[in-house]
Amino acid sequence: MAVVVKVDRARKLVCTTFSGEINEEELLRPLSLIPAQPGFDPSFSDLVDFSEVTRAGISTPALRKLSESQSLFQSTSKHAIVAPRDFAFGLARMFQTMADQTRPNLLVVRTLAEAYSFLGIAPVKEPPVKEPKESSA
Repeated sequence: MAVVVKVDRARKLVCTTFSGEINEEELLRPLSLIPAQPGFDPSFSDLVDFSEVTRAGISTPALRKLSESQSLFQSTSKHAIVAPRDFAFGLARMFQTMADQTRPNLLVVRTLAEAYSFLGIAPVKEPPVKEPKESSA
């Protein structure tokens, strides 16, 4: 039920992350959020992450409408959709098929690693977690 958009200028990437249960309105929300983000550039790559989505109430007509809409990105921009769960993967693949004219460089994958590889972007390295020191009391 949440949508978070982040622009990473250093990596020329817009990352949209969905979580919880999403509906058609939430699926369309990034269309207004992305252009308003400081640093947004339509030449950047586009990464949409559905890894944390638990349920999607999205109809085929809504997917078709979105697929036929003009992309916010340039026609040469790459788009990766991460959908590890079967229901999200199926919806994303349906969208990919419908959007072949408006988003020709779109790939649906199961993992962030696959998405970063397709986009030609190094994954963000998380700092190592420090193990708590055991007390010898």
